[in-house]
Amino acid sequence: MTIAGRNKAQLIAIALMIFISAFSLIFGVMFFFTGNILTNLDFKNIFFQNFFLTAYSANSVLFGIIACPILSMVFLVFIYNMFKKTHAVEISFFVAFVFSLGFESLRLIFLEFNFSNIVVENISLILRLIYFFRLSAIFSLFVSSVFAIKLMSRQTSYVIFSVFFIAFLLTVSMPVSNFQVNKFFLFGSANSNPYRFMLLLTSLLSCLNYFIAYTLKHSKVYLKAAINLTVLIAGYWFLIYTSSYLFLALGLLLFTFGSIFFLLSIHTYHLWE
Repeated sequence: MTIAGRNKAQLIAIALMIFISAFSLIFGVMFFFTGNILTNLDFKNIFFQNFFLTAYSANSVLFGIIACPILSMVFLVFIYNMFKKTHAVEISFFVAFVFSLGFESLRLIFLEFNFSNIVVENISLILRLIYFFRLSAIFSLFVSSVFAIKLMSRQTSYVIFSVFFIAFLLTVSMPVSNFQVNKFFLFGSANSNPYRFMLLLTSLLSCLNYFIAYTLKHSKVYLKAAINLTVLIAGYWFLIYTSSYLFLALGLLLFTFGSIFFLLSIHTYHLWE
């Protein structure tokens, strides 16, 4: 994929994410001021339930979902401006990761399940879409880390397609439950735990690959990138599994600062080394 091709794809992604962010804000505000929607969800966190920052809060989950497309939009613009004239193969896959984050907003649809007769088959489709974008996000991040270790290819677009196709195949085979919304505004079952474990393991492997890139390239810039990638992945997991204001704050801070310093590290490497 050429720089011009990547820039065009990013502009389309930015436009789409602006649209998704606007709708997420509208529906989020609507759910927030329609108090009975969120107060009907009675869940508890396992640890420190009595402390106000760690106690379960449906509002914190709502704010976390709304934050995802906004963060996606902001970082797509940030990446576009920073790498507009820089050829960095791994950034194309990081863009796919950031873009996929925005589709966490699909979870807002499940809030309507408590008031309306959403067809069960549609619940399954939406849930699979959410997991499809989660798988695509983490797999894209992993491939980005692989390209950081001197793997060169001009067929970036085909690799991205392969990543999304593999995520689609895994999503189709995933067992889902259509009967009860959990505290993360998702439908799911214990059978989905292997998929979460696979996502977590792939996340850790992505971090490990950047540490390997540091040892192979002997560049302290990649060491900083590896550390910041670990921070942003931790923030990503806090964001998508937010259940309290503490988790929400940690997710926002870790993801934002981790992403900024990660991108600055990659930009510095391709600019000067």
